[in-house]
Amino acid sequence: MKIWITLFSFLVFANSCKQRTQETDKKTVSSDTANFYPIAPFLQEQIEETDLNNLPRKCTHIKNQEKRTVNLSRDSFLLLTKNFQVPINVFTTQKHFYKESILQDLSTQSYTLSYRTINPSCSALEYLDILLNDKTKKVRRIEMQLTYERDSITTTEHLSWKTNKGFIISSKQSNTKGKTQTEIWEVDWEQGKKSAL
Repeated sequence: MKIWITLFSFLVFANSCKQRTQETDKKTVSSDTANFYPIAPFLQEQIEETDLNNLPRKCTHIKNQEKRTVNLSRDSFLLLTKNFQVPINVFTTQKHFYKESILQDLSTQSYTLSYRTINPSCSALEYLDILLNDKTKKVRRIEMQLTYERDSITTTEHLSWKTNKGFIISSKQSNTKGKTQTEIWEVDWEQGKKSAL
């Protein structure tokens, strides 16, 4: 049941993105897209590597202060990764609605590519941050936040992907009466170890 709720949220987001794209097709927004990092191929490679190597995946689910950890099936894993793939694919096609900035951190030998929407009405994706290794230019972590509304319920999702280790999806839903509900999925796998799911 929980997987269906996640799928429903993902479909709502995808529909929201489609509607916002249609509404903004007539607007012309320009920004420098020369340095946009090819994030979609990286994410696809991560998903395929984890899937093909049949790495053991565990999912910790927290809802209403109840915590439960289970082994995650392949289908459930692939379904949860859609929460990352959909907004990243939308971002790839709507890059002109985002402004890029770069922040270098010498203490961690890394730099962050930050993308912030320059027109909040054009996409549910508010921001996307890509933390890269300063020397290898490989991705260490991806962070993004989405906000969308349906049936008087506002959903804010924070997503974090850690290379070769796992990801976290944190979803907060608020209705017009001020009632909120938070749900968290934390998925991790052990790189290099194989196990039947």
